Amino acid sequence: MLYILAQEMFMVEAASRFKGTHSVCVWGNEPDVEIIRPGEGCVDHPETLRLLEGENGFGWGPLAMASYPALAVILPKVDEKALKSSFTKAIEAIPTCAGRFCNNGRALALNGAGVPFRVVVSSEKHPPEKLEEVQLLDFADFPNPAAVYKGNAPVMTVRLTKFQDESAVLCLCRSHMLFDGTSVWTFLAYWSALARGEEPKPPRWTKDEVIALVPDEEETHQLNVQETGRRLKWTPLNFVLKSAFAVFSPLYDALFRRVGAGLYRDRLFFADAELEALKSLATPKTVEPGKDNWVSTQEAFVAYMIYTIGHQCLSSSAKGACKVVFFLDPRKSLGLPADQLLGSGVVLFMTKIENFMSLTLPEIASALHEALSGKETGKTLKTRWRLVSGASEIARVFDIYMEYMSTTGCDLVLQINNSSKRQLPDFGTGRCEKAMTNAGPTLFLPTKGGMEVLLHSNVFSSTGCSSAQKQKALDTLRSELPRSTA
Repeated sequence: MLYILAQEMFMVEAASRFKGTHSVCVWGNEPDVEIIRPGEGCVDHPETLRLLEGENGFGWGPLAMASYPALAVILPKVDEKALKSSFTKAIEAIPTCAGRFCNNGRALALNGAGVPFRVVVSSEKHPPEKLEEVQLLDFADFPNPAAVYKGNAPVMTVRLTKFQDESAVLCLCRSHMLFDGTSVWTFLAYWSALARGEEPKPPRWTKDEVIALVPDEEETHQLNVQETGRRLKWTPLNFVLKSAFAVFSPLYDALFRRVGAGLYRDRLFFADAELEALKSLATPKTVEPGKDNWVSTQEAFVAYMIYTIGHQCLSSSAKGACKVVFFLDPRKSLGLPADQLLGSGVVLFMTKIENFMSLTLPEIASALHEALSGKETGKTLKTRWRLVSGASEIARVFDIYMEYMSTTGCDLVLQINNSSKRQLPDFGTGRCEKAMTNAGPTLFLPTKGGMEVLLHSNVFSSTGCSSAQKQKALDTLRSELPRSTA
């Protein structure tokens, strides 16, 4: 994801959006922090687990680039003892959570060094009614990413903030080298099942099957020939980008902690009934030969975003394309179990819709459906994950992402990370109703009664629209929704 990181790094929020100074604690000898260790704790000669270079690349960016993302949920009621005892069981079954990175971020020592678990008692009666992204600074423990990378800080932290009405905000942070988005939701599901007194099967944390899928150098070049018609080129940009991050990350981390840089995405709520009505509206009424007349809720909603933002932010005479980049989980395509824990289990799947301004909503939805449901889609995901993983091993991945993320001829670019179907956890005291994370870019999150959308700023910057046009587009996304399927 090097290109994405580089693209986002220079889109830091302006200081004018400063909303106060946030105190972000880490850990130490404070009385409210307990280091939870699996089994006997640290060992003299720990086993090490190899990391893929693709996982390593997620660890040396700044906090604003989600090198150490947080995931917070609101618990309707909290049982601190049950949370801690079940968490201990979870990291005993998944020892990677309590380890430390070593060998310059290329391995993980399973040394049982532990996970800081902080408990804070708030004077507030109840948690915020609407959990804002920037409030992660108040509910999460973000360490120094460079210290994590070097093995001097934990790969995971937990903070539990308890309120006077016995509810709580539970926030889990982890290095992206340890867990990608799918993995952290898988871990939460496992932990919460343990808290409910169940005995679930632990997720797969070993990586022998994954490593076996990574191609050697020659096969990596051949895979790129299949994708682009040429062999991979060496470029110094990988080294330059990593060096730039090393120099500037402390500054961006300071902006993240002090002014919430990267934590002010525009946020909209869409009810289940609205999404269902939108799906009906976007479904084609007439079908071309060889095609079906079905679209998914995701395809309908993304089509609605393309149609609405395009018509509000672009000239009616625009003749360019819309490029949609879906962040997809390749585990099934790779033949891996759905609960395989990875730091880089994601594939970028790109599709272009030419002359989209002249298309109807159902036509855009149908184009997305055809791209995502094609017979070759699974094969493409497998090839692309293997290609990116192999290119990362030989320091050629920047060349690939320059190709993938090109916006030449595009009037609108959407990067979609859909987590709306994730199951909100129940830790034995009632199912959580809200969740918040700083993972990106444009994110769909599950929430009670519907879906929350966090719109990354590049959605609008790609169109070159004015702030007034952007605001009108945001308003229109809500005002033009169909209200029922009748």
